[in-house]
Amino acid sequence: MLYMKRHILLLILAFFTAMANAQITQRLKAEIASKPNELYEVSIAFPRYVDVVQLQQNFQQNNATAANRLKIINRLLQQEAANLQQEALKILNKKKMDEVAYIYSFYAVNRIITKTNAQTIAALAALPEVQSIDLAKGEIEFFEPVDIQQQAYKTTTSSQAEPGLLAINAPAMWQLGYTGRGRKAYVYDTGIWTTHPAFSSRFLGNFSPISESWYGHYSQIPRDDVGSSHGTHVLGTIAGLDHAQTDTIGVAFGAYWMACDLIKGASQASQLPQQVYMIAAFEWALNPDGDTNTTDDVPDVINNSWRWRDIIDTAECDGFIAQLMATIEAAGIANVFSGGNTGPNNAGVNSPQRIATSEVNTFTVGAVNANVSAPYPIASFSTRGPTQCASTGSLQKFPEVVAPGQSVRSAYNRNSYALLSGTSMASPHVSGAVLLLKEAFPNVAGSEILSALYNSAIDYGAVGEDNTYGKGLIDVYAAFQLLSLNHTPFNPNNIAWDVAIHSITNINDFECDTQIEPVITLKNLGTQTIDTVFLSVYNNGVATSTINLPIATNNFLGGSTFTIPNNLVYPLSAGENEWRFEVNIANNDFDPVNNARYLRFKKLNVEGLPFLEDFESGIDATRWTYHNPDLALTWDTTTVIGWPGNTLSAVIELQNNLTIGEKDGLITPQIILPNTNNLSLSFDIGYAYRGIQFLADTFKISISEDCGQSFQNILTLSDTSLASTSSTSSLFTLQSKNDWQRHYLSLANYAGKSVLLKFETTNRQGYNLHLDNIALFEGSFDPFSLTESALQFVSISPNPTNDFSIIKLNDEHLIGAVITITNMQGRLMTKMALNQPSTVINVQHWPAGVYLVAIETEHGFLRKKIVKF
Repeated sequence: MLYMKRHILLLILAFFTAMANAQITQRLKAEIASKPNELYEVSIAFPRYVDVVQLQQNFQQNNATAANRLKIINRLLQQEAANLQQEALKILNKKKMDEVAYIYSFYAVNRIITKTNAQTIAALAALPEVQSIDLAKGEIEFFEPVDIQQQAYKTTTSSQAEPGLLAINAPAMWQLGYTGRGRKAYVYDTGIWTTHPAFSSRFLGNFSPISESWYGHYSQIPRDDVGSSHGTHVLGTIAGLDHAQTDTIGVAFGAYWMACDLIKGASQASQLPQQVYMIAAFEWALNPDGDTNTTDDVPDVINNSWRWRDIIDTAECDGFIAQLMATIEAAGIANVFSGGNTGPNNAGVNSPQRIATSEVNTFTVGAVNANVSAPYPIASFSTRGPTQCASTGSLQKFPEVVAPGQSVRSAYNRNSYALLSGTSMASPHVSGAVLLLKEAFPNVAGSEILSALYNSAIDYGAVGEDNTYGKGLIDVYAAFQLLSLNHTPFNPNNIAWDVAIHSITNINDFECDTQIEPVITLKNLGTQTIDTVFLSVYNNGVATSTINLPIATNNFLGGSTFTIPNNLVYPLSAGENEWRFEVNIANNDFDPVNNARYLRFKKLNVEGLPFLEDFESGIDATRWTYHNPDLALTWDTTTVIGWPGNTLSAVIELQNNLTIGEKDGLITPQIILPNTNNLSLSFDIGYAYRGIQFLADTFKISISEDCGQSFQNILTLSDTSLASTSSTSSLFTLQSKNDWQRHYLSLANYAGKSVLLKFETTNRQGYNLHLDNIALFEGSFDPFSLTESALQFVSISPNPTNDFSIIKLNDEHLIGAVITITNMQGRLMTKMALNQPSTVINVQHWPAGVYLVAIETEHGFLRKKIVKF
């Protein structure tokens, strides 16, 4: 113990000695002194010699285009970071995993965030390039709406749009032809329900890789926070229009969108994302495709309806957060923030909204009530200024402008609508206005567009700019007129060339065939007749043989559609497929985004009988397909207690699932059924009905004969019919085989068919449902019907094996039994009679994997597995 104390003391002394060359914060010193053997999440800062504020001024003076701004900013900052961080990265990359947990290098703020030990920190501190090392901290959270009222469809038209859209004068821009066409919004929020009809067709992931359209922290697949739908509501106001319902809820309803889920709702600070992810989500926006030569992947506006989790003080008035915001501004991206919901008696302004480096940096928006006659009153919850960051004049005032934020109707959940109140609902009005103006002035930087909205705002409250309304209510048409004084607006009604992939049909979410035959329909969105189109096709990123296929389309007039006449046939590989179809024309195309379409679907495996699944290896995603509409809690596996031979089962945590009425399913591969009437399905259920009708979950089995395009219900179990135990306790847990119930179902009506089976629950938050030992078999004996005690009479060794396995029968009554071995796809490997107590199986030439062993006796089946490595 004495040696240990001396060792720690020497370690601390060595650490503080090594810190002489870098500024180490006091809190990091204290942390290491109190916990000398830990790994610490630290932020390593390097000098920023590239002055982005000065760059921004130079760009403005020289009227630099938005595209050139992006290229210059990305390349200069990336080169600076590469030069200054290289020695630190060498040190970190040489460390072992128990010394460095992770490394994130950022060029937007020129720093490294890593989790490492004291010795490594000491080595980094000795580098002359290192400016400072601090504990990484800081969490973010969204502005919770002060009021939520869900609402069904309400049919509107563009002339009867939502009151907030009328208040900011958006219809005047629509009448000129501006809808945000071709522009891009980045919703930095809780995520988005991508299937919502108000904007599903304009998700950039339909046209680009998911990696360039979705920055997922909580989910790699685009979705929204189940509890709030906050980001979905925000996007609806920016760009929502349901064409089928002629329901206009958004300012720029022709714009594309991308999103992240960084600001997912959480009740505890520990559940919120850390500083490293916040920086990464902004840096991603500067270059989503990773290529500094391209700029059409970068958003025009970032909508931020959140605050940096920070007490009301002067922290982040400068430093790297202000530096990050200045970088976004210099890159030409409009950066719009909600002002906050702390009302007239607030003690101060949150970060980063409080930053006051320019009139439009972190452009903050207060909320007014546009549901009454103008002049619209300030919302009671809208945060007032001044900012506590050191500044004078206009920079001291807060917010910059106001927009409608009281009882705003917008998209909610997957296909509904709601009235929400908050400054979170005000800022998307401004972001939508930016997109309309960006369409009109595509080469004008975001900061200049924000300046036009700022300087043309309708003065509210005290004369001049004040700390309640800022400059006043935005008027997007007035901003358009102001910008027109120095810039010639683009004419949206005279686009010569713009070809788009209008639709791709004849491809489904599931495919069972060995090939696809897509039907591709194009639309000419320009005014000129298109004579030739070139089609390029990519499968999982690899070009196919149809690259640059010329297609004569002499009658492809402006405004018309054209279906490619070629018989396009492409072979399919098993598993997840991502196909990209892209068309191009010889002329300069106005909108390159809509030239491409991405299709993502699954080619299902094909299996025969017996189809057996005991989930002992988990849920094999190459075998099973999930039906999980909310992308939240769904089927998983869990440990089985008190049932020898069954260590894992499938489970759906209905008791913990927040989404009432949610349907979650597990779908089998395509199963080829023999043409016999003796077909059976068996499975085990573990479920406790809690005795309360509204808590009664439902379990259904349905079958598809058309590769998942439609399913027919063949079994429904609920409440007492689903219960496998008499317990009604919410604390009940399955403890033995007696808590399970086996079910049998005849599939004789589907003899000779190729089918999919779907095992689906409907959630009422009753009890967690367990599913195990699924068997689809021919004959009268269920492979899972024998008790586990019978398994002791058969042994397989060695197992795993690479050469041979010996099947040993420990009961003379089993001699003469028939053994069948199949792979996990149902392919027969061998079938024979076991006429001796020991039988040798040669597996040398079998592919590595798991094989199912079924030994048929006069009493039923014994089932085991062989693992070949």
